[in-house]
Amino acid sequence: PMEEARTFLRGSDSILILHFALGSDDGIELLRTCPGRKVFRYHSVTPPEYFEGINQGYLEGCRAGKAQVAALPSLGIDLFLPDSRFCSEELVAAGVPAEKCCVVPPFHQADLLEDVEADLRELDRWNDGSVNLLTVGRVAPNKAHSILIDTFAAYCHLYDECSRLLVVGSLDPNLLPYYDRLQKQARRLGVESRVVFTGKVSLAALKAHYLAARLLLVASHHEGFCVPLVEAMRLRIPVVGYACPGVRDTIGDAGLLWDEADPVLLAASVHRVESDQSLAYQLAEVGWNRYAARFSNRRVEECFLEALGGVL
Repeated sequence: PMEEARTFLRGSDSILILHFALGSDDGIELLRTCPGRKVFRYHSVTPPEYFEGINQGYLEGCRAGKAQVAALPSLGIDLFLPDSRFCSEELVAAGVPAEKCCVVPPFHQADLLEDVEADLRELDRWNDGSVNLLTVGRVAPNKAHSILIDTFAAYCHLYDECSRLLVVGSLDPNLLPYYDRLQKQARRLGVESRVVFTGKVSLAALKAHYLAARLLLVASHHEGFCVPLVEAMRLRIPVVGYACPGVRDTIGDAGLLWDEADPVLLAASVHRVESDQSLAYQLAEVGWNRYAARFSNRRVEECFLEALGGVL
């Protein structure tokens, strides 16, 4: 693949758009050697310390990624396209000129999610009268599932012992120690039978989980951009959670978010939204309007092409 890429990019009229979220020696080499215009699509690199004691390969990959970001100003890159303001601030902190950065959200499947028919078997499975809380995304340490489980346990014990937490997202075999910790935590807190890890699901099943949920719960401590929030806004699902910078950049004022990841506070917020239909409706409508104004794929395409106009 590298030889094919070099051949394809050998002309001075070529354009390289490199997506970056993990250390990549090949990617950096292409940036060094490409004679044409170079665009760096930055999704943020997860801080390596999240993988300490869990997976050495990911730890080293993220560490390498951080080091490579620090070297970007010397590579003659024409344009930087960070996913969010947070990602842009990371690049500027590494020495990238702010005038070379243009925030462009990532493309996503939220429009497809709206159009697809929900998996009715999954919908029937979860629509059994229980209050379903949903979290969506890869099961990885930076997503802070331990906070989610603590929050859910507090919600069960304080408000609704028959509720359920649906954890929808891929279970990476390289992160099994993390998954094992979460299962032990749920068992210790007495909520193991109410916390469901679904693994990766189809688009139709994902829609069913959204439609069966009262709200989307987030506690991630690091996000360059949070795509599940876009999906929730598109489907008018209210959002509750912790506002790390990438989450705040995505959701704005369209969620009930806090600057501290206090499980009791988050549980109380879940109860407030779940029990107040007017508030839930208001959050859902503000979210949908934010999606339409900023994050529809048509709007993202406009932003992307406008940004590229400076180097084409």
